[in-house]
Order: sequence, then structure tokens, then C-alpha cells
Amino acid sequence: MANVLITGGSGLIGTPLSTMLLSKGYIVGHLTRNPGREVKNTKLFGWNINKHEIDSQAILWADHIIHLAGETVGQRWTKKAKQNIVKSRVDSTRLIAEQLSIYDHRLKSFICASAIGYYGEDTGDNVLVEVSPSGTGFLANVVINWEQTAAAIEKHTNRLVKIRTGIVLSKEGGALGKMAGPIKWGVGSALGSGKQWLSWIHIKDLCRMYIYALENPLEGIFNGVGPCPATNSDFTKVLAQHLKRPLLLPKVPAFALKLLLGEMSVLVLGGNRVEPVAFLKEGFTFEFANLSAALKSVD
Repeated sequence: MANVLITGGSGLIGTPLSTMLLSKGYIVGHLTRNPGREVKNTKLFGWNINKHEIDSQAILWADHIIHLAGETVGQRWTKKAKQNIVKSRVDSTRLIAEQLSIYDHRLKSFICASAIGYYGEDTGDNVLVEVSPSGTGFLANVVINWEQTAAAIEKHTNRLVKIRTGIVLSKEGGALGKMAGPIKWGVGSALGSGKQWLSWIHIKDLCRMYIYALENPLEGIFNGVGPCPATNSDFTKVLAQHLKRPLLLPKVPAFALKLLLGEMSVLVLGGNRVEPVAFLKEGFTFEFANLSAALKSVD
């Protein structure tokens, strides 16, 4: 089977994706800052984005690259944090593009993570698909630069795929744990107006999307979300029902969230109603289209 090189291979998406690829017979490698450690059945290659270094053998070894690396946006957006969020995505992608050029190595596919933040901070009830225009704000600018940098790899690969990911439901972390915590403690409630849309996807379906893009002749932009987005209010109600906890408090007002989270509050006060039109047209099917079933499966 083919050699698949993954950046961010030990992260929320990379860990289960690596396991699924190995189960299908692929040979998996990770680009990592700690190549001396051991990961079962996985080849490790070193890289250092800050020093602009990468193991040349990793590039030459790879048939496919799945690029997931990126600093979490779920932190307070200090000046340094914002720089790291941009740098981890744009500089890492540029480094891979430069190395592919230096070694004149052609990939069978380059599949790059992206984000639905591309569409803007809050797009209301508008239904967004892959051809919808970009929005404004910090996250939109990050994604635009990220995708533009990935475009430089197009001449070094047979196929370039960018997957704009939404809110990932996983028991290993991510947004779900932060949303579930207050509800478990009996202080959960919808945030802001509660009308903002959450475009979510089950971790297993997201991993299946990456493998689908790997194994089928896909190219271009794809929304990595499930087919049934929910408002913040509805999502909170379903999550509370799943956790068997009441929602006794009123909605958390927007001003309080802005004071608590600062600029990052746009992550919870804004929202996007995104649909995976391109994946559906390509014949992809979801195992977890229902929110209640998805939550139950990651309990």
C-alpha cells in the first residue's frame, strides 16, 4: 500500500486517522518535533517549523501527504497566540511546498486541513457551500492565507484537496469537552443569542472524509462538516439531554463572554451554517448525521 505522511499525526484528528489508515493497510509516517520517540507501526520523521527544517527523507518517502498541523484556535487570542496560529499553518505549508520543489518530488495527493472560519465570524442563517465567498475577521484571514499557501503545492501533486473543517465531536478533546463541562456541573446554558449555527462533524466521519479524499479522484475545496448543523441553543439542549442534566440557567449574555474570552469570543458568539455539498456530490455517506446519535457514540 501507499506511504501516507501526516503532519499533526498525534493530534485530535491525526491519531484516529492514523489508526484507520493502518487498519486499511497503508504505511503511515508522521512529521514530528520529537522523532526520537516511538509510535506503534508508524515511521517518525523530524521537522522544526521555526528553524525551517524538515527531514528530506520524509518528503522523498511520501506518496501522499495529509497536512493537519496547526496551533489550536481555542485559546485566548493574545498577540503571540495569533502569530502562532498563523505561523503554524502558513509557515508549515510553505516549508512543505519548498521541500517538494527542492527535491522535485511529485505526490499522488496532498490533502490539507482548512477551516470553515473561511466564511467569516458570523454569517447568520445563510447556507454556505464550497463556492460561497470568503468572510472577514481574523480567522477568515488565517484560512485565506493558509489555502493560498497550499495552492503552491498544486504543481507538485496529482491532486490537491482542502477540507474546511467545522466543530469536531470527539471524546478525546476539542470543543465538545468544553461545551459539556458546564452542563455536567449544572451550570450549562446556551451562549449569546443561541441562534448562531454550529456546523459539527463526528470525528469518525471526518477521518473517513480524509480517507475518501485519499482513495478517490477528488480535487479542490470540500466542507468537512456533517449534513445537519444545529443552532447553539438546539445543540446545547440535545447535549444536556444526552448528559441527563437540566438546563436551569438563562442564556449567557454576549457581553459576559466578551469580557471572559476577549477577541476569541467570536468562536462562540458567531456561527456558520455550512453544508458538505461537494462531498455529498462525490458520493460520500455519513455514519453520524444525527446529532443525538453522534453524541452517544463519543460518550
